[in-house]
Amino acid sequence: MFVAFSKAWVAFIIALLSILQQEVEPSSLRANHYEQLPRQLDSKKEAITLIKAGITTQTISVAQVFFGAPASCANETNTTKALTFSATYLDPDTLTPKCGIFGQNVSACFNQTVRIGCDPKTNVSTIDVYVHDKKYTSELKTNNPNLGRCQIGNDFVIPRAVKVRKSFKCGTNSGDGGSTGAGTCSDTFDLCKDGTFCSYSFSTGYTCKPYANVGSNCGGRTLDGIGDECDPNSAFCYFSNFCRFADLPGVCTAFLGNCATDKDCGDPATRYCDEVLGKCKSRLGQDICCTVEADQCVPGLTCLDTGGSVFACRDTRTPRL
Repeated sequence: MFVAFSKAWVAFIIALLSILQQEVEPSSLRANHYEQLPRQLDSKKEAITLIKAGITTQTISVAQVFFGAPASCANETNTTKALTFSATYLDPDTLTPKCGIFGQNVSACFNQTVRIGCDPKTNVSTIDVYVHDKKYTSELKTNNPNLGRCQIGNDFVIPRAVKVRKSFKCGTNSGDGGSTGAGTCSDTFDLCKDGTFCSYSFSTGYTCKPYANVGSNCGGRTLDGIGDECDPNSAFCYFSNFCRFADLPGVCTAFLGNCATDKDCGDPATRYCDEVLGKCKSRLGQDICCTVEADQCVPGLTCLDTGGSVFACRDTRTPRL
């Protein structure tokens, strides 16, 4: 009886959190909530570069730096291209949100120059670049811009996707594009300093918070909003139960080194290379949620559909629960 009561109570809490998320949080305040690892570019060149700063508009260069290599981009196949690549920003003429860049199967040759408008209220211009690709694991997710062609599917969240945001100071012709209001953020711009991220809570609104320490909770939904983030340069938010309970928090887990293949991670029986991020991670054990194409399970286990599209590491001889 106690077990049944506990399960019912957990189900009630999850349902309550879902209702609060839908009814309390306005859509205009949802810009940054699902960026789990959006800035993980490592040594690659920046996806967004300021070309020319202006008083009311900025000229920006946007490049596809997430997949493939510029040196061989003309001969790339779809396996080394971004499935969808898009960008949203303020239209420089109307100052309304615009899906200004959209492409499918975009190679590393892609580099486009665009003009983006400056928000007259904040004196800041902001551009969001979205990359959606099946090569990303299902743990990676970001918000859906729901704007023209940049909308991916009909859900609020885009799985297997990342978002990179960059903001620039307006009202100057200096060309340096320096940020203004350092250490602040909102639903339209993110000027948080290194070591911090833009966090939204129902009680305090938008604030720049320090990244969560390794071993601390991260992600998930709480009664006050979305949980903390990990420093994407050194750790990731590990959701052992993401395939069963999407709203539960994860744990900040340190990367185990840089890599290109599993061999770079030391013992391939206990570690694997997340080739999208170029980082080593621990392999997953029995009944831990997994992504089929990522080859994450320890030897002897396989990422299997255990029922209801719930994929977990299992011995093939183990019957479904």
